[in-house]
Parts: sequence; C-alpha cells; structure tokens
Amino acid sequence: AQNISLKDIQIVYESYYFTNLGGYVNSAKGSVSCADSIFNGDCTKHPGNLYFAWNTRSENGRLAGTGAYIAKFDFKIKVAKTQVAKKSESAVWGIQRISK
Repeated sequence: AQNISLKDIQIVYESYYFTNLGGYVNSAKGSVSCADSIFNGDCTKHPGNLYFAWNTRSENGRLAGTGAYIAKFDFKIKVAKTQVAKKSESAVWGIQRISK
C-alpha cells in the first residue's frame, strides 16, 4: 500500500482560446492540488468548484476585440503522477468592448 498525501492529488489543466474562425489567440496551463488554499488545504473536507477566467489578452499581450471566441479546456486528474481521469470541454465566449 502506498501512502498518498493530498499534495499528490492534482487537477492538471490546459486552456486554449481561438477566434470564432479558429485562429489561435492564447493558451494557459497549470495545476491545482487537493491541498491548495482554494480548498482550504483539503479538497476532501472543503470541496468546491474551480472557475477559470481569461484576461482577454492575446499571446502578445493585446486586448482581444469584440466578438465570439472559442475556449477549449483539457483537464486531467492525477494521483501520484498517475492519470486517473480526463475530460475536455469547449465553449463559445463573447467579448463586448464598450468605448467611453
């Protein structure tokens, strides 16, 4: 039997953002462990939802313009570096820039 700590349980994510015509805009990746502060140190006692946000900037730092964008997310659940589950989701997000 292997001792597994809460830090060994992780959600690994990759996000990709594209224009509505499929042109690449930006991406991000990272991970959150079960012992992360977002779960108050223990996801088994304090489960919750993770919300992913995009700063609406392209890879070179420019603000994305008004329009529809495709957001694609890939999630993997890993326990001690072994993948135990995965899921992909896509959504269409709209941005409206309002000039003052």
